[in-house]
Amino acid sequence: MEAGHGHERPAQQSIRRGGSVAENLCRYDREQKDVQLLASHLIINGVTANRLEPNVDITRAEAAVLLERLLKQLHFIN
Repeated sequence: MEAGHGHERPAQQSIRRGGSVAENLCRYDREQKDVQLLASHLIINGVTANRLEPNVDITRAEAAVLLERLLKQLHFIN
């Protein structure tokens, strides 16, 4: 990966990857709504109060915490 690509807008990523701008923007909008929904239910949170890093890998422990929060939200566990 070349320097600077991690902070590009979806349209810029689209051009670099060869996908259509419209496809990537639609995907970005859906993902943004999903992230907002999960954050509103306190299942996920950002690296700071105002910043998410959605392209950063997470550990197994972090994934387990997300799963636990989701299952509690759905009342499958206490």
